[in-house]
Amino acid sequence: MPSPISEDLRVRILALRRLNYSCSMTVKALVKEGYSLAKSTVSRVWKSVGIEACKKSPAKIEKRKPRTPVIRTPTKIRKIADLCSSDDPIPQRSIAARVFVSLHTVTTIVHQDLGAKVRKKTKVHYLTEKAKKQRKDRARHFHELISNNLEYILTMDEAILPSDFKNGKTDFVYLSKKNVEDGRVVPPSVRSPGFPLQRMFAAGFSYRGQTRLYAIPRKAKVNADVFIQMVLRPMFDFDVPNLYGTDAHKVIFHMDCAPSHTAKKTVAWLRSRGIKFITKPEWLANSPNVSSMDFFTNGYLKKKLSHRTYSTEAGMNKAAKDEYKKIPLGMFRNSLDSWPARVLAIYKATGSQAPNY
Repeated sequence: MPSPISEDLRVRILALRRLNYSCSMTVKALVKEGYSLAKSTVSRVWKSVGIEACKKSPAKIEKRKPRTPVIRTPTKIRKIADLCSSDDPIPQRSIAARVFVSLHTVTTIVHQDLGAKVRKKTKVHYLTEKAKKQRKDRARHFHELISNNLEYILTMDEAILPSDFKNGKTDFVYLSKKNVEDGRVVPPSVRSPGFPLQRMFAAGFSYRGQTRLYAIPRKAKVNADVFIQMVLRPMFDFDVPNLYGTDAHKVIFHMDCAPSHTAKKTVAWLRSRGIKFITKPEWLANSPNVSSMDFFTNGYLKKKLSHRTYSTEAGMNKAAKDEYKKIPLGMFRNSLDSWPARVLAIYKATGSQAPNY
């Protein structure tokens, strides 16, 4: 245990320390004054002083580090908030250049200070003023029509499916060290051709279930004759009686305004069979996403097909029919139940796009 020192010696050591004396200089000065001590004694006294004394002592003062400039100031946050408030904001990289901060700072301000999240806009089609007015004028009547007859509406549409999906192939592989030693080669990811082979399918569904999926020959021109013989006739001879039975006469047929749908021959055939259908003046013009087939079924079917593996056109036909048959009835009904709300949203938007319904 070190021997205790006198209070007088302790005071002298601290006094010399405040004069910025080093440990060696303190020992030499005190030896001249008649004291006998070692460097360890001086060091022990210094350590016993504590933090507060260290701050007051010039011997412990260090050069202060330059203060990091404050970047996320209220002014810069306000400027970035103004630039982000537009419906068509500029990219974050451009914001950084305009406000004179880094891209990282802009990202931090947007997500932490503003609490904002980046959301992609819903892609919609272009509408002229004439089309907007027409949509608004027809929306009210169409809303009442489908709301009062939702159970008996059979909606139908076509979908074009490419016949060369990835067939289960991915864009990556897992390569271990052993694979590299064994000489495994990473296979290339082949892009789809610019104009892939395509096949058109037609189908419909109602509150009672879905029809069969009808494949249109690849080189066939879809006119009124093809539409009647390959879609309408089998649909109303087989699917509608199978779904509705004795209530088949209550079915109201819905289709979009494609040329083969609105052709005089098609309209005459529907009327000759006594089939109720929604006419062209009743349907909302330029509204492809309002139809329940476009809103749900076509996209869902394409997503399911992208996970199937097939190598021939016949295999694709079989896969498409299998996947369409597997769609649960509840999903069809949910799509139909939301149909009136989508039409009403268009009416409230005065015929403009209403992507948030």
